[in-house]
Amino acid sequence: VTVAIRLLFNPWALSYGDATGWPVLNWTLYTWGIPALSLLLASRWLRLSAIVGEETKQSELARIQNIAVHLFSAVVLVLGLLVAFALVNVEVSHLFQDAGPIELSGRSLWQGMVRSVSWGSYGFVLLVVGVLTKGRMIRLIGFGFILLAAMKVALVDLLVYEGFVRVGSLLGLALFLLMAAL
Repeated sequence: VTVAIRLLFNPWALSYGDATGWPVLNWTLYTWGIPALSLLLASRWLRLSAIVGEETKQSELARIQNIAVHLFSAVVLVLGLLVAFALVNVEVSHLFQDAGPIELSGRSLWQGMVRSVSWGSYGFVLLVVGVLTKGRMIRLIGFGFILLAAMKVALVDLLVYEGFVRVGSLLGLALFLLMAAL
């Protein structure tokens, strides 16, 4: 949890490495991916340990502890999903930079489009995982990321892009929203 907070709220976290190296297998995958995976696995372990505790007859104190474990598991899950979302953003920035510290504020046309598609794809993957695992919270968070991508396309991309790029952005937005609706 401390590493997640440090990665998400530290303004200097992007300066831990530079944009050199391979597009996907690079320092950002290890710096952001290992904590995200660790948080997701810890959340799953906490949830399973709380379920095992529910199957036995419990005292009132044990029930309260079980509720606390469920809440902490939810917090750890949300932090893991946020770190994974940050990893997606950092990898998109790394893909479009040649050298120097990673900057999230890329201004190229392709970077903006890839970022929008990656946000929608991340939300869609979470939505599918939530459906397959019957995880309501994961489905809602995935749908939230799809809506975030839709707002980015509607409020930023459509104002910045012109011509066929604007049409492509609208078609991509429509495709993600239709898939999410299904």
